[in-house]
Amino acid sequence: MNSLTTGTTVYYSPDYTLETGPVWTIETMAAWTLPQFHVFTPVINGVLGWQKGDSDEGYAVNVLGTDDEYYYWNAGLALTVEKITFDFRYWDTNIGNDAGGLCVAADLCDERFVFTAKVVLP
Repeated sequence: MNSLTTGTTVYYSPDYTLETGPVWTIETMAAWTLPQFHVFTPVINGVLGWQKGDSDEGYAVNVLGTDDEYYYWNAGLALTVEKITFDFRYWDTNIGNDAGGLCVAADLCDERFVFTAKVVLP
């Protein structure tokens, strides 16, 4: 059975990490469950998020403190068999390699391919 699930979540923190003032985060997602393939139930899904703070309050995406917002996204394929899920996912942001700041080291905001496995216990 094919099914599409979508949603948007809004987060607000009046005093974000390390007292950097108010921060808004908005995430939207979509997941498309495909027909069962052998023993697997495949789901194609992704997330697009945006985070915005106030550089005057100390929130900064880069070391210079000039950027106070960024986007992030991921897209992947999850394969479920009974109580086990294997997830293959690509993650990235629009934060440049020279950002520092939020990333601490330049390579922490580079794109990544991530594999996870999850077991759901009764």
